[in-house]
Amino acid sequence: MAIFADLPIELLPLILSFVIKPHHLTQCCLLNKTFASFATSQLYEKIYIYAWHKESKTKVRNLFRTLSAHPELAKWVRRLELRDFPKVFSVAERHALTQLCAAGLNNCSALQACTWTRDQTLTSEILEALKGCLSLTELEINGHSITYSPESLLEFTSLTKISLIMPSAEVIALLPLWLEKNALNLISLQVICKSSGLLTDQTLSIISPSLIKLKHLHLIGCIKVTHQGIGALLHSNETGFESLGLEGLSLSFVTNFFLSLQSITLTLPNTPITSQWTTEFLSFTEHSSLTRIHLYQSTGVRLKARLNTGVMHGFMESLLWIHASRLQTLSVHRLNLDPQTIDLICLQCPHLENLFVVVNTSEIDEIIPSLSKSKTLRNIHINFPFNSNVGRLPPDKVLQIAMSISPQLQQIGFANRTLTLVQIRRVARLNEYNEITVDVSLGPYEQLEVPEQFLVVKL
Repeated sequence: MAIFADLPIELLPLILSFVIKPHHLTQCCLLNKTFASFATSQLYEKIYIYAWHKESKTKVRNLFRTLSAHPELAKWVRRLELRDFPKVFSVAERHALTQLCAAGLNNCSALQACTWTRDQTLTSEILEALKGCLSLTELEINGHSITYSPESLLEFTSLTKISLIMPSAEVIALLPLWLEKNALNLISLQVICKSSGLLTDQTLSIISPSLIKLKHLHLIGCIKVTHQGIGALLHSNETGFESLGLEGLSLSFVTNFFLSLQSITLTLPNTPITSQWTTEFLSFTEHSSLTRIHLYQSTGVRLKARLNTGVMHGFMESLLWIHASRLQTLSVHRLNLDPQTIDLICLQCPHLENLFVVVNTSEIDEIIPSLSKSKTLRNIHINFPFNSNVGRLPPDKVLQIAMSISPQLQQIGFANRTLTLVQIRRVARLNEYNEITVDVSLGPYEQLEVPEQFLVVKL
């Protein structure tokens, strides 16, 4: 019988691609030189640090100590996502940490994407170091420019994706010139504000000539933007949008501009949903080839009861009539869906892979048979109303859900005040009758990335 050592060495990268957790990859690096030569690059290729990671701030310091001292490791970094960062108050310590980060980034010669979102931690020195990363094409930063010179951004001229979080007036003022410098490559623009009026229809009209190749547009919390500003972008665009995320805007658009639209993120009205709103939405998207639909309530106050159940059910019924044959992802946040609506979704969407819904805890048993009607679900996330006292479901209930749903299911998530992600494990066995059986069990979530909905939509 062949043993592992007999396998062609060319298969090792494919085998290691199934090793997800960093500490598992670390063990592979320590196995021998052959494993180290392949596992090291995978270990450092994508680096994610989130605020909820244990000792996240310590991890940031240790990371940049490694990257600055070992250029042979830093050269493998392709994606760096820092959503937490230690804040220091001593001038000397702040300077030392900045120098450490800059030294580490200077060694990341192949860096393609950087996310740096913690407020008041991005500096001009760090931006200067990032400027030296000639392969950098994606930049997601905190736009509060109190700790860096906004003019530094003008040095980044080969970006395909720009994401700004809470941009200051100075950054918004430079946005037209910055986007002009990236006009030939830019395909994705995201601006996330918190009820800010800095981005206006006039600004969108000015920048529209620079966004002719834009495919992905997401504007959140930009309260001065209306359908008129979006219309200006649409008229200048040459390629057609593939994904669109808008919060609190009128749906009064010319729908012919959205023939290429595949993904949409919209906020539901803060007032109870009316038939007029649902009619506008359906008219807005009826000519699009949507595969991903994300809807959520924009209000900061949690809705304690299901609103307009009949209207919502009728809306989903009409929505599925148009888009069910293509729909792969459907997420509805902050608004309960009744079990009958969930049953309708699972029954009518033959390609549904990702489902995010809000249900009452008393309805869990009722929706399990509905979820089992979908043969394609890979990820299911069940969020509970904010006033619910349930923090997480008992493991036996989660296992019951996992065993009832499609064998394609890989992940179950639950959220109330906290987020819990569970990975589904399946092991095939040959029983005493020579029949193949599958044992289903639960394990911790191993993916480095967090589902997109939980990064932007605030539960």
